[in-house]
Amino acid sequence: MEEPFSRSDVRLPVSLNSAPQENKDYVVPFDEIPIEITTSEQPQEYKPFPFAMRPAPTGIDIYFGSLIAQINKFDTDDDEEQTSITNPEVHVPINFEDEEGSRYNYITLGWRGNVYLYWETNCKGAVEKCELVGPEEPESQSLPNQNGGKFFVKIGTVDDYDIPNLIQDIGSDVYWISAFDGKCDSSSSSSDSSESESESSSSDSSDSDSSDSSSSSSDSGSDKSTAIVPMGWHDKGYGALFTMESNEVLFEFVMRDVKVVGPKTVTRIDDRFLAVCEPDSMTITGVAGDRAGSVGAVVEKNNVILSAWPLSFLRPKKVTLKLTGVRKGFKHLDMPERSKEQFIANEKFINSAYPRK
Repeated sequence: MEEPFSRSDVRLPVSLNSAPQENKDYVVPFDEIPIEITTSEQPQEYKPFPFAMRPAPTGIDIYFGSLIAQINKFDTDDDEEQTSITNPEVHVPINFEDEEGSRYNYITLGWRGNVYLYWETNCKGAVEKCELVGPEEPESQSLPNQNGGKFFVKIGTVDDYDIPNLIQDIGSDVYWISAFDGKCDSSSSSSDSSESESESSSSDSSDSDSSDSSSSSSDSGSDKSTAIVPMGWHDKGYGALFTMESNEVLFEFVMRDVKVVGPKTVTRIDDRFLAVCEPDSMTITGVAGDRAGSVGAVVEKNNVILSAWPLSFLRPKKVTLKLTGVRKGFKHLDMPERSKEQFIANEKFINSAYPRK
């Protein structure tokens, strides 16, 4: 037997030029039994993910799911807790109240057709009601958020017992992100009634046989400017709509049914509105979608940029926008100073619209 190959006096433990002495069979045995793979064009009878539906002889079975809410509040008390990505609020529909929370648990709904997840909030955005409803589409009221809101998303549709006809729009828990004012006006109802009473008294006083308008007006000024239009429900056939005061001279413009085509949507502002407003004075003051889902909107270079969730079922299909701009030529006006003489003249002009009896 030859000496093993060596280098630098370091002998290798295995000879490189001789075969092993043992005669072993290293062949892997081959199993000739074929592996059968079968496929089926029919879908599974059930899918154990959140809000998965299946038709049942007595109605619609739907699996356990929940609403996961993250509420951003603009104006909150120091001791008020704010939800975030790390501590969202999980709300279980009242239909699942007796369930333990396993996604394998399900209940039977008492109708066929559309199934919706519906929830209501208070003025601070806290979810106070969450339930599964159908087949009629529930009411929605996403704005104004300062008084709470009503929201819903469509889970799917089951019209008959044929499983292939099942339409599953959502296959996960519902994640909802929205923003609210953060504070409630507890005196809103009383203030509304007091305002209506004050408006009524103001109108009565302006219609009465009072003397000079300058002497009848209070220190805070005259009645609000109005637009008088036909209103058949009033005894006299007409009613007043009040104008809105602002610190600047503002124009407003409504863009209706703007399609949301994806996570980012760019739409052009109407050139007519751009022509009557100061450049770069445009801002978005209102966004309302056709269904629940957070959509952000900003103005960039005469365009409106919409930002929405990447998942299509979490965003509205279209939104209505309200734009506000400063009237062209009035850019530098911000509550400008006026004299007492101008105040009296303005009072006479406003109250001249109300003829004496």
